[in-house]
Amino acid sequence: MRSDYGRRHNGIYIWIGAFAGVILAVAVLYVWFSVQYSVQDVSVIGNTRYSNDRIISEVQSGLFSDNVLYLSYRKKKYAPADLPLVESIEVRMVDNHSIRITVQETQVVGYVRYLDCDMYFDANGRIVKSEVHGKGEQEEEQSFDSELPGADPVLGKSVTSYVAAMTEVPLITGLSFDRVQLQEILPVKDQKVFNTILGISRMLNKYQIIPEQVEFNEDGEVTLYYREIRILLGTDEETEEKISRAAAILPEISEKSGELHLEDYNGSSENVIFSENKLKRKVPKREETIPEE
Repeated sequence: MRSDYGRRHNGIYIWIGAFAGVILAVAVLYVWFSVQYSVQDVSVIGNTRYSNDRIISEVQSGLFSDNVLYLSYRKKKYAPADLPLVESIEVRMVDNHSIRITVQETQVVGYVRYLDCDMYFDANGRIVKSEVHGKGEQEEEQSFDSELPGADPVLGKSVTSYVAAMTEVPLITGLSFDRVQLQEILPVKDQKVFNTILGISRMLNKYQIIPEQVEFNEDGEVTLYYREIRILLGTDEETEEKISRAAAILPEISEKSGELHLEDYNGSSENVIFSENKLKRKVPKREETIPEE
């Protein structure tokens, strides 16, 4: 009896010792793994809409967020739900203590005004961001600026102390819609208009002449607004040639007021007419509430 009792107790002690040994081995392995692959240096590339700190905090969130191997595997490439202006984030391991974060940003091509908000949309017409007139950009910049200036770099991060405002994105007018909702396609009658907007946006960026406003009329004709200058492009034909010509002429008429007619431009200078006059309608300022047409 006693020998059986002793054997049972010895078996229990063996199991306890084995379990404790496993726990100790796991703990040692965890400490080694954490130290051997701890994140000490982070580089961020491709971001202009959000600060480096904001991108890094998005990536280094959750369990094992300070481990190079985990981040480079678990967050190799994904679409962050909390960053609407980012298409995707890719994390790569540089060495045992360094990672590189590559940001692919959403291409914002314009915004429309609805009620009290500026609603920004991407190349597909999907609403990706909303701002109250005159508030959104300033508040966002201040919230990041309050964190970053004068702060010491953490973990070797290259800190960016600003969030770029969307001053390069034009107001789009002349589109008809009855509702707007974030992360949904703007419900316009002809969805092909977004292809036209995307093409115009690319060319305007190419020639670095971003207007304050791009207007579509009922016939699909396009007009660009630059302060007191209106550039009439007409229909979506020979658009790149028209915008290229507009880029060459704008510096000469930038201090004037009037209309530059490029509706019939086909590469010949004879087809370019500038009518100098006071505009009946000025380009709306971003702080004003403009009813949709």
